[in-house]
Amino acid sequence: MQNKITKILLKTLSDCIFDKHPETGWQILSHKQQIELIAEADNFNLRRLLYYYLKELFPKEIIRPSKIDFVTFAAKSMQREKAIADLQHIFNDNKIDFRLVKGAFLASGIYPHPALRYSCDIDLLIRNSDSRRAFDITTAHGWLSTRDFHDQTEHHLPQQTKKQVALEIHTSLLGTIKHENDFLWKEFDRKDVNLELILLHVLNHATRHHDFLNIETAIIDVGFILKQKNIDWDYFKYLEKSFKCRGLLKLFLNSYPEFFAPCGLIYEPDTPQEIKDAFKRISFSKIRSINNPFYVSVFFRRNWKYFIKTTCDILKPFTPFRLSLRFKISKRKTICFYPYFFIKTFFIRVKKFFKIRSYLKKELPQENTQGSKTVVKIQDYIDRQN
Repeated sequence: MQNKITKILLKTLSDCIFDKHPETGWQILSHKQQIELIAEADNFNLRRLLYYYLKELFPKEIIRPSKIDFVTFAAKSMQREKAIADLQHIFNDNKIDFRLVKGAFLASGIYPHPALRYSCDIDLLIRNSDSRRAFDITTAHGWLSTRDFHDQTEHHLPQQTKKQVALEIHTSLLGTIKHENDFLWKEFDRKDVNLELILLHVLNHATRHHDFLNIETAIIDVGFILKQKNIDWDYFKYLEKSFKCRGLLKLFLNSYPEFFAPCGLIYEPDTPQEIKDAFKRISFSKIRSINNPFYVSVFFRRNWKYFIKTTCDILKPFTPFRLSLRFKISKRKTICFYPYFFIKTFFIRVKKFFKIRSYLKKELPQENTQGSKTVVKIQDYIDRQN
């Protein structure tokens, strides 16, 4: 659970986001408390947010390092914005539709300053039919990848980089329904700036894809999005149901009612107390899940749907295509000597399985074990709502 200084940090951040005169509460704090608050914000990479709104009131001894940190991220955000402009030019010239999503959209379209939203890459959505062409065109313009086009995840093409900026081209955002790409584009064609869909993606990405690893950033994202007054809540509930993401926004609002209170949004307060407590244990604290969704699914989840999904993931390396990539041989040779490569891969996977299992049982820090179990508890609750 959060300590006193974390609760003060949450109140200060809420006042900053929703323009509730954060300077009033800040001036009440002693010099020592202000230093402690900034140190706590550093734990979650949030000092820039405090500096942006309260720089005139910052303790003198940390104004300079805080300004340097802000200016450094501002420079990085300018580099990212330039890369986005170049990509827009490339895709428009080749008549490829795309939409910015996640941090790339939030930094430029929702946050008051791009430097406030840390983003390690540029994420954008394209149509399935354009995926091969988009990858080849960006590669031709210097966006390079160490992987082949076919070696993609269930959500995006292989990551590409150019001048220290990373790019992930998505064909899927939520991963919860069949033919998702077609449905996503139907909704983006309906509303070019689809805040409702962006909000749903932020919620789902933090809780289901990243196992709460960046949950503090997601809470801030949700706050800035809810600050916008042009959200159609009937339409948002339609999207929740259509994409099987019911209960996510409710979980955020009910777990941190004081933080989100200024937005004035009233949602059903029926989230179980144990789930709200679990959410608070995993956010704004040192408790974290292990940074590997696959390990969480294999070793911590007991849901039969995830058992089937995990089984399929385990079998993928045994396909001729994956074997040819692993051993760097032709597909024809892989098929001719398939039993040999199958057995070799099997023993490699079994050895790796027991090595990981031993690590999780004996060497994984208690905070990560507890965090992974907490994450699974919340995810199972969300799955039951859908």
